[in-house]
Amino acid sequence: AHPPPARIRIPFTFDAAQRDGDLATLHEEAAAAIRRGERLLLVGDFNVTPDEPGYRILADSLRDLHTDAGLGPGWTWWPGFLEGSGLALVRIDMVLVGPGLDPVSVAVDCSLAGDHCRVTGRVAVR
Repeated sequence: AHPPPARIRIPFTFDAAQRDGDLATLHEEAAAAIRRGERLLLVGDFNVTPDEPGYRILADSLRDLHTDAGLGPGWTWWPGFLEGSGLALVRIDMVLVGPGLDPVSVAVDCSLAGDHCRVTGRVAVR
């Protein structure tokens, strides 16, 4: 999944309405899959940090691999001027799971070119 980022404008305004609406839609689709008895693995650049209200919209009743099995901040994105530094600043790339999948481990690799780190995770199937 890859909802659009919040819009930031000058003078400083932060408009997350479109992104948060998309996150709510993703959550509704995930909840429907869970109600049908399906196992759910939701992976993406969600353009939201765990400290924002939009994260709670998305992750409600799901488990976040980093929260449950990760170490450190798990930061996965940096602005372009830091590319190549390996210094990520926020965690917006995530792996979320529903019932029947248990977080085992998660790792972040920031050695690749681009503005995102690679996130890899392991889950146990019940």
